[in-house]
Amino acid sequence: MRRRISSVSRRAVQAATAVAVCAAAAFVAAPPAAALSPDQLRPNCTWASEADEAAAVQTCAVYSAAMNRIVLVQIRPSTLAAGSAEHAVYLLDGISAPDTRSTWADADSGALAAYSNSYNLVMPAGGAGTWMTDWQSTPAGATGTPGASAEWETFLSTELPAYLADDFSVEPGGNAIVGLSMSGGPALTIALDHPEIFTVAQSLSGFYQTNNPVGWFVIPAIQSYVTGIANGNTAMWGDPLGPTSTWSAHDVSARIGEITASGQRILITTGIGVPLPQDFLIMAITGNPVAFVSGVAIELGALASTLALNAQAVLYGLPVDFSYTVGLHSWTQWSANAGADAAAVESALATANSPTTSSTAPRTSTAGAAAIVSTTAIASTTATTTVQTSAAVSSAGTTTTGSSPSGDAGPDVASSGSAVSSTARPTSTAPSVPSADPILAPGTDSASVPTASTAH
Repeated sequence: MRRRISSVSRRAVQAATAVAVCAAAAFVAAPPAAALSPDQLRPNCTWASEADEAAAVQTCAVYSAAMNRIVLVQIRPSTLAAGSAEHAVYLLDGISAPDTRSTWADADSGALAAYSNSYNLVMPAGGAGTWMTDWQSTPAGATGTPGASAEWETFLSTELPAYLADDFSVEPGGNAIVGLSMSGGPALTIALDHPEIFTVAQSLSGFYQTNNPVGWFVIPAIQSYVTGIANGNTAMWGDPLGPTSTWSAHDVSARIGEITASGQRILITTGIGVPLPQDFLIMAITGNPVAFVSGVAIELGALASTLALNAQAVLYGLPVDFSYTVGLHSWTQWSANAGADAAAVESALATANSPTTSSTAPRTSTAGAAAIVSTTAIASTTATTTVQTSAAVSSAGTTTTGSSPSGDAGPDVASSGSAVSSTARPTSTAPSVPSADPILAPGTDSASVPTASTAH
């Protein structure tokens, strides 16, 4: 009897073992589980509108201990499978950034259509007039009443990455940061401060020489005129001539050489102040020539700043990519070139995050300076310069590029309708035309920044 029970027990053990082995084999052979659907809301996130839900853009409440308040961040999750390395592209807004919504999250910005679903798009709301930096003291209005605290670099480099890692599985490193207008220069300095987080940084129509009398006067004047911040001259980076001044630490031209050691990719784009057809149409419809004229003037300022930085990069052989497009300082330009700009960021991220890419070896290339920067008189440089027309200018609706040998000035961009490029950028089709950047019409609302509806 004892032998029979023992025999039965052995058969039972053998059967159980076989089942376990089969189950384990099935588990190992199973395909990777799907990640959380981008349609699935993460903790403390909601749909701000039906349009956002359709675009899978979640509005998330992220607490900032540094600023002691909730910051709304709009996030479009990637569609990568679970277990994939998740990376993010941070998109920073301009000087009139609303507190409830990022302009990047609007369909008219072109970003949602331009970026692939391989990356998490991270679009913080707020920060109007703050230069997306850590202030030495709280911003205040003309009456001296303190406004909201501004510790934006701490939020973007410490608090937000921690949140993204917890709720969106975003890797702590290998990410990109993009800024336009006000936030263009800060996007670059934040990346330089935190190369362990941001391997790629892109600036659109930014300003890069801040630590000089012009910067000391113009930046606080713009803050006061557009957002009412009255103490930016000393509260943001300290008295420029005082012992606590950090203006130099936020001057891109003073720090651009750091990328040689860090191996980061820096991408810089600006318009040349030549209007697009849409700009004339918007002026005719709105009857507002002030926005048109100021758009030309501001973009010419960005162009001058970019050319100075371009010459510096050429002179010192820095691996920085410069692109010049047709357009004013407005969303008509930025949206028309969204496809090319997004493709450049994604390509740089893919290269930087490749297992075969050394994190310490900067990318170099040899390129001739195109017509707009031919005055540098440098025949060979590691700085890459691209001159292109906006997608909206070409009769085919796409950007045309061609090659120019070193030192070749190339054709006249404005008259030829073509582009001279040392590295061809992907073609892009202009999305629907949004309204001008709010900076061009202070005191008025931008139609491209709708008020978020009640979440449902």
